[in-house]
Amino acid sequence: MVSFKIAYEKTLAEEGGLNDNPNDLGGLTIMGVCYRDWNDKYPNLFSHLKNYIKLVDLQSIYEQDTKQKTKNIREAKNKICELCLNNKSFVQDIQAIYKTYWDLMKLDLLNNQSDANTIFDFGFNAGSNRAIRYCQRLVKVKEDGIMGKITANAINTSQNSPNTPNTCLLYTSDAAD
Repeated sequence: MVSFKIAYEKTLAEEGGLNDNPNDLGGLTIMGVCYRDWNDKYPNLFSHLKNYIKLVDLQSIYEQDTKQKTKNIREAKNKICELCLNNKSFVQDIQAIYKTYWDLMKLDLLNNQSDANTIFDFGFNAGSNRAIRYCQRLVKVKEDGIMGKITANAINTSQNSPNTPNTCLLYTSDAAD
């Protein structure tokens, strides 16, 4: 039996806090959630975030000299994340977004938590369809990007032993690099 909670916590820990890098095509993200993609569906999530960004005045920090700027940006981002994580509705919205990916990929059909964690993380970052297609290619079932019983069974039975990660796990890890 696999657990969304375990995969969620593992991926969330890797996603970090606030990212507003102008060179990142995803744009403004918090806890791995992209403003561009989710602002319409979760307006409360990003209205909180905008208010927190105003509180720490990131723009004035970006205009400071380089040495102090780096330290202040890190402190500001940490403060924003702290404010966000102390807001119960914000945390619930973040978890709902992650759960959307889990449910879309139907990862409850898998038996191995390690596989579910890896496919979930890969799907959250690269797209659920892409993650499932890579797994389908590897276990030699029809590549349609949908986790159904045939795909899940092929992934579940592709392991050599309970202590050996299956090839799907290894492939998605390589493909994400």
